Amino acid sequence: MTNNELEDEVGTRVVRLHPGSTVSALWLSTPIAYEDTRLGEALIDSLRSWAADYRLAVDETRRWRSAEIARRFAHEGNRLAGLLAEELGHGFDVEVPPLAGSPRRRFRCRMPARNATAAQAFVAAAEGRLGDAGFVRATG
Repeated sequence: MTNNELEDEVGTRVVRLHPGSTVSALWLSTPIAYEDTRLGEALIDSLRSWAADYRLAVDETRRWRSAEIARRFAHEGNRLAGLLAEELGHGFDVEVPPLAGSPRRRFRCRMPARNATAAQAFVAAAEGRLGDAGFVRATG
């Protein structure tokens, strides 16, 4: 994926939620480690739980174990995407893949970032400079 594919037609960066990833549910062109995002702990915990729930909600062929589980999972993914969009503000879209028969969805907040530090970390990640300007990877 090129940097241009990380942005939509008006230059908004796109963060994608990938619940099936074992690394992180947050993606630009590659997964973003939760500790690098500067998101609040409650949101990170919810994203981790949602990704873990996916592995329990599908069988070995990635089919949903039940329609109700799929519906609840999709609802939670949309809720988390909305919260993430508010955290990152108007410079980002948050995309949820098609889940449980629902279409791919994008969430955008028209307001400034609720968490400016997280928004800056995602900009740094999109530009490939997570180690720069104070965005040193967390350790330990």
